[in-house]
Amino acid sequence: MAISLMTLISGSYVGRIEVTEEQAIVPLATPLIVGPGTITALIVMSSVHGPLTALATALAASTAVAVTLLLGIRVVKYIGATPLRLLGRFMSLIIASVATEMILTGVRNQVVKWTS
Repeated sequence: MAISLMTLISGSYVGRIEVTEEQAIVPLATPLIVGPGTITALIVMSSVHGPLTALATALAASTAVAVTLLLGIRVVKYIGATPLRLLGRFMSLIIASVATEMILTGVRNQVVKWTS
């Protein structure tokens, strides 16, 4: 929530990050390809449709992510900086809304637990 609010207020947050020697660089594609949701979906899919179907689906998703990341640079050059900033702020607004909902739900659940 803090990063999304900083992005909404002052613009791009990425430009203000300083990379030091201690920080590890993590590829952006890793959470997209093998996040917890993907692992859960593959486990369920392999039990329902078989392991070959799950493997083919994982390969297709990985290929789609790779193509998207490779073509992303060309799309950024074509679209321009202003629409991308607008899209970034819009996504920050959505992330801040979801974070607010999660915080309010947690506080509400805690208050209900204390009062009962």
